[in-house]
Amino acid sequence: MSLKYQKADDEPLLFINPETGIYFLRKRQGKTDTHVSLQTTKIVVARKLRDDYKSAIRLRKLGLLPAEDAQNESTPPVERAANVTVAEEKPAATPTTPPDLITSAVSMQLKKGHRSGTDWW
Repeated sequence: MSLKYQKADDEPLLFINPETGIYFLRKRQGKTDTHVSLQTTKIVVARKLRDDYKSAIRLRKLGLLPAEDAQNESTPPVERAANVTVAEEKPAATPTTPPDLITSAVSMQLKKGHRSGTDWW
């Protein structure tokens, strides 16, 4: 029994297994075609993984991605994505007003005729 994948509608390089609904990426290496499982049934995830694959090919052609990563091309994109570590997010700095700005604002109010901070209300 041979499995026949169906072409995903209007999606280059994406195929779907009609029995399971799992998406596959068609890789063309030389004269051989290989279908690599993306291990997802969601088209949005399949598109993202396909775009990552195409971007890696472009970066290799431009010389921005080392050629030794070409061996990782045989590893499905989902496995490579699982091995990525995300840098810890630092908390955003809270803006503070320097004391001299506060003092100058108070002195400007006093110059306008206010005698104390209680008159501002």
